Amino acid sequence: MKKRFFALLFFLCTAYLLPLASGLIWGKSAFILLSLVFLTALFLIWRKRELLNKNSSTRNYFFLVTLLCISISAIDLSINIYRNWQAEQESLFASTDLPLLQKYKPLQERDIHYSDAPSNNPNAREQILHIKTDALGFRNNAHTKKNCDALLIGDSFGVGMCTQDSTISELLYSNLHYNSYNLSVSGNGPWEQFHLLQRELKNISLKKGAPVLWLLFAGNDLEGNYGPLRNTDELYTVAKKTERARDSFFAFREKSPLRCALESLAHSEDKQALLLRKKINKNQEITFYSNYAKEFENYGCCNCEIETHKNYKALKATLRATMQLMREKNIALKIYLLPSKEEVYQWLLYGKKEWTSDTCASPLSKLLSSVATENAVDFHDSKPFIIRESKKHFESERALLYWHYDTHLNARGNLLIAQYIAATLK
Repeated sequence: MKKRFFALLFFLCTAYLLPLASGLIWGKSAFILLSLVFLTALFLIWRKRELLNKNSSTRNYFFLVTLLCISISAIDLSINIYRNWQAEQESLFASTDLPLLQKYKPLQERDIHYSDAPSNNPNAREQILHIKTDALGFRNNAHTKKNCDALLIGDSFGVGMCTQDSTISELLYSNLHYNSYNLSVSGNGPWEQFHLLQRELKNISLKKGAPVLWLLFAGNDLEGNYGPLRNTDELYTVAKKTERARDSFFAFREKSPLRCALESLAHSEDKQALLLRKKINKNQEITFYSNYAKEFENYGCCNCEIETHKNYKALKATLRATMQLMREKNIALKIYLLPSKEEVYQWLLYGKKEWTSDTCASPLSKLLSSVATENAVDFHDSKPFIIRESKKHFESERALLYWHYDTHLNARGNLLIAQYIAATLK
């Protein structure tokens, strides 16, 4: 009798814990409901243990239901583990010794299929984005190995959501004969970029007097990760390790295949709300990212104040630390602020008169300009230039400077930024 009771208890506990581990159960209400079901089942098997012992059909039914729950959770968990392993193998990113800091896997060459159209469009034309990384794990071609005219660093805008020859650094080389080493990595904000510079400068061959071209993005750099600037040992404390392990566990649970499928059915409208689709004319549509739109409304438009933002002081400290690092290395620093699509096409986003997006300096631009002036660093806000060019290129060729359904600059936009940067280097 005891063996049967403990066998039932084991199966019941497994059926309770597996959905939690796999991510099938999410949210407080679902957790409370599962806990109530679990406690009720515990109570029943204890109170009805004699019946379960004598009545095989009742016991078999209980086993069947419990095994079904375990099987569904186990299959979901196994698929999730396999998908994460597969994603790790296919990923271009490589881990570094500093948490949160990303690089690419060295000496990789891949073709990524990309379509700038809605996923439900059967006529979408797909293009191949050719991605190539060098021995250090950055997106560069062979000519950038030594004697570079500049070092370019940024996030995904610096990397370029384009084929290899259409990135800003390659366009600087092919069109303007300016050889720049690209230290950009997608997802790395100003704090990570500071640490990359600190670690990688010694590995890059720059000409005497070659500057660092720092591309900052108005869309999310204020929202990025920030941490210690000098003593990175703070990132290795037990508390930090526990926090990262917890975050990794919850991130894993959120990828539960069955959970994702159920959420997409239950909250399809919520997910669509992240994308704000606007018609330019009868034949063209452009999609905005609601998070960037909110960031622009709260901290980017001309009348806003960013001093209250949680990362305001951290960003300011990161800017100053980077400028100090450049002084120590005797390297000139030039900062360029790249606008988000929501800033450039804000007239369309908010239903205003055509081509009337505000070109005034945003609070972030004013902060960067102020810190740059204090430290005798060149700062360039490209927003007025890009807004002017957006009108010119659309009126002449019906062309956008950003992808229709992506937040990044397209090849045309990258070329304009490359030309803008080159004009500031003369």
